[in-house]
Amino acid sequence: MRPRHLRFVALGLGIVCLLAMFKPSYSHETPGPGEEYRRFRLGLPFDPWFHYDAIHIDKRVESPTGVTHTYSNRTEYGFELVSWSVLLGVAGIGFLFVARQFKRAAAGEKPGS
Repeated sequence: MRPRHLRFVALGLGIVCLLAMFKPSYSHETPGPGEEYRRFRLGLPFDPWFHYDAIHIDKRVESPTGVTHTYSNRTEYGFELVSWSVLLGVAGIGFLFVARQFKRAAAGEKPGS
């Protein structure tokens, strides 16, 4: 393959890897009345590098003395710096760097040809 074609292959692989790293996913579930689960993830579905989970529970419980409310709210988030998604991002940056080197090499050859 010619360096020009290799540059476009490296550029395409770099863009695909970075898009996979920043692939968002969102889910909103209501398993029962008064329950609400929200999830947001960035990265590959099986190994995201960022996750945010919010759980909201608001239930009415009737008691002999009257109606009471049970309320619960929990939020969790985190970053995973050692994951396949981060590895894809590093590989994507590497591919973009290689594509830039091919571009510089091609620009250096043109005036001398």
